[in-house]
Amino acid sequence: MKEKMTQYVKRHRSRIADFILPVVVMLVCMVALRMTPFGPNTLLTYDMQEQYVKFYAFFRTTFLHPTQLLYFFGKGLGGETVGMWAYYLLSPFNLVLLLFSNRLLPLGIMVVTLLKQGCAAMALGAWLDRQHPVAAPWRLLVVLGYALMGWTLANELNLMWIDVLIVLPFVMWGLERIFDDQKVLPFSLALAALFFVNFYMGYMVVLFSALYFCWLAIQRRVNWRELGQAVLRYIGGGLLSGALTAFLLLPAQADIAQSKGQFMATQLPFNFDYHPWHMMGKFMMGALNDQQVQMGLPNVFIPTLLLVFVVVYFLMKQILLRERITSGVILGFMLLSACYAPLNLTWHMFQSPVFYPYRFSYLISFWMLFLAVRALMFVRDIRWWQVGAGFGVVIVMIGIVWSNLRYFDFLSKPKMMTTAFFVAGTLLVILLMQVVVPTQRKYLLGVLLLVTIAQVGTNAYMTLNFFGWEPVKTYQRFVRLMGKNSAFYANSSQPYRMESTFDDNSENNSFQFGYKTVSDFSSTQRAAVTSFMNDLGQPTYTGKVVYQEGNVLTDSFLGVKYYLAPAHQFHNLTTQKIPAVSYRPDFAEYHRVKKMGDVERFKNPYVLPLAFAANQQIMRPFNPNQATATTNIEAVMQRLDNKPADGLFTPVHYTGVPQQSLLEGGKNGLLTPDGDNSNGGAAYNITLHLKTNDPYYVQLGSNLLGTATVFINGVQIPAVGNLTEPLLQCVGANQKGHKVVVSIQPQGNQNVPLDSVQVYRLNVKRAERRLQGLQQNGLQDATVKGLHLRGTITTTARKSVIMTTIPYNKGWRAYVDGKRVPVYEALGTFVALRVAPGKHHLVLSFWPPLLNVGLLISLLAWSYLAGWAYRRHRRFSGKRK
Repeated sequence: MKEKMTQYVKRHRSRIADFILPVVVMLVCMVALRMTPFGPNTLLTYDMQEQYVKFYAFFRTTFLHPTQLLYFFGKGLGGETVGMWAYYLLSPFNLVLLLFSNRLLPLGIMVVTLLKQGCAAMALGAWLDRQHPVAAPWRLLVVLGYALMGWTLANELNLMWIDVLIVLPFVMWGLERIFDDQKVLPFSLALAALFFVNFYMGYMVVLFSALYFCWLAIQRRVNWRELGQAVLRYIGGGLLSGALTAFLLLPAQADIAQSKGQFMATQLPFNFDYHPWHMMGKFMMGALNDQQVQMGLPNVFIPTLLLVFVVVYFLMKQILLRERITSGVILGFMLLSACYAPLNLTWHMFQSPVFYPYRFSYLISFWMLFLAVRALMFVRDIRWWQVGAGFGVVIVMIGIVWSNLRYFDFLSKPKMMTTAFFVAGTLLVILLMQVVVPTQRKYLLGVLLLVTIAQVGTNAYMTLNFFGWEPVKTYQRFVRLMGKNSAFYANSSQPYRMESTFDDNSENNSFQFGYKTVSDFSSTQRAAVTSFMNDLGQPTYTGKVVYQEGNVLTDSFLGVKYYLAPAHQFHNLTTQKIPAVSYRPDFAEYHRVKKMGDVERFKNPYVLPLAFAANQQIMRPFNPNQATATTNIEAVMQRLDNKPADGLFTPVHYTGVPQQSLLEGGKNGLLTPDGDNSNGGAAYNITLHLKTNDPYYVQLGSNLLGTATVFINGVQIPAVGNLTEPLLQCVGANQKGHKVVVSIQPQGNQNVPLDSVQVYRLNVKRAERRLQGLQQNGLQDATVKGLHLRGTITTTARKSVIMTTIPYNKGWRAYVDGKRVPVYEALGTFVALRVAPGKHHLVLSFWPPLLNVGLLISLLAWSYLAGWAYRRHRRFSGKRK
């Protein structure tokens, strides 16, 4: 056994080295960054913290609840999950996460990250050995530069995208087989694998494959007949890969068409996003900061030595001129795509990326690395003047960036000095190789390898060091806290939802802990739901709903029966153990049912189930008022029972007093700090004398919250982000006779618009009567399980519509008393049914649109492949006989 293992290692030592090198470099970087288990930090930051870690927990639980592959009632208000799986979760590396408990997921994420980076290097090495062989030391430099390129590091937290680096070399190899062997299958299978693990990256590779196909046609110098045959094979292979994965692509496309697809550009902006020469700054080391993550430049860093060989490639006469011209055109096109808006949008499916711009820039780095490989294939023919020219280009780039450092907020003098140090070190070793005897050059080649490894490792540390990593203890404490407090409702069949008022990254907690909720943050969040929640005064963003500022009416309408809140949150918003992210004094209208440690559970007595009988007025088009959430909430309530909703929210007269500031235009005018307000002091104070125990709300607009901080009785309320329409901030409830002071304090010297400020009182008795009337015709004996909602419901002549708060989707099928009935869309958002008065048995069943068509297409495609393989086997078996 030992001897077999030794032989295996000898045969595959290059592959093993490819895998180990980037893993070791990144492990050293992880130790330096003090990542668990080497320190207190985790890789949880940005979307990895808000979204992905919770999706990975969802991945683990889906093995126990397989219907979550298609639909999950905890995805916001409920949503199809095929698109989410296709976008985030189908990497086979995620199976490794099954070995890690929910509490240890951060460690599992780090292991998967290292595995993907190692496998990316190994995949590139395999392709190079087969098609573009270079000497061992140079080859190691290339695979290391590929696995840890600037794009990989900048997207360390977007783990689902890294798989493309593993599959990409196989797609390129498949294209080469089309020309060299007239074989289509390698290309089709590689592309199908990429579509499966991440169709988004697959789309980009399809575009790039067309460029590489052209390069191969010119480089191979094929005639017109051969070119025509190759084009047919290329198109046929692409169609076959789509057919093989149609079972995933078609339903995912139908899902995403209602989410990200709603934000596709209808007109292309014909302009440059920035001055193209600014891209040179991204070839420097550590070229990343928060602004770059949000809306920065393309991440194109590759090691200095390989960048030098890109220049050398274009100077080598050993490489045919037509190849170099074609390569230059492709490189120029790729670089132009990274700064010219229409091309950039094309690479991103005609959608402007939200954070993480120029997501296709890994293809720019890949192409540059490939050109460096082409030069290194003729390394013995390279002349010193060509290398000198390459270093000259790099030094000029450093000089330009350094002299214009004011334009590059993501760089600093220490970063530039570090870059210059490694360039100088690399150049010094190259010069020494020129003067020493040939027998000693191999040692200097080893030194050159070490210098480049050091540069890659240092760049990795400098790039990642700016991130604010969530401590492992913070994550694990939250998992314990949320797990034990949500366990009573996890995977429940109750037709209600639950929310929490703590943890500022709580939008996807339902995925991690298995309960139904309102909030959601994913690229497959339905646009109609986001728009509707925005109209109700909730913080929203592209792909995000943060149900942070609800009230008694919205809670009840949306089926929020339970709330988890920090204990004593009304007295201390910033309690050290569990800070609140919203202030809800109106919980006084709910029942406090349990306290576990630092968390209290509240139960909403007015809540409506996911389905209830409503008036047919709910089917009328909904035209929201963009100026006030109260008007929209009352409009929804009025349509539910066709009764006047005036008087649910009653305007409250108030007066405001400016302090160390000027007020222009009356109480809804513009507040301007009087003089320097750097130390605070300016304010607009609203004093309310609560005359009833009803909840009181102050309406606050997004412009106000963006320029001011709000205090209630001297306590700062939690910040609210991602807001476009006015929200309702509860300031008091069950406090008859008390005084509440709302203080709006400008941030610095900013002017604060008060045009949105209004004060309302919610008449709880009227709201209670309205909600109890709807409760009487709510779904009874209801269960929510898998892909079904079941129960009995009684409708009347006045309430002849079965209204649900389940987002509308063409995949819903409704059966009333065993007969299928049409499904309609109410309020432009929710599933609704028209039925006759009486008692009915209701079944709502979901099946993703286009899934059956996709399954049929894929079945035919795989059957064709199986038949082809069988015939080929029979033919070759007969020849052997």
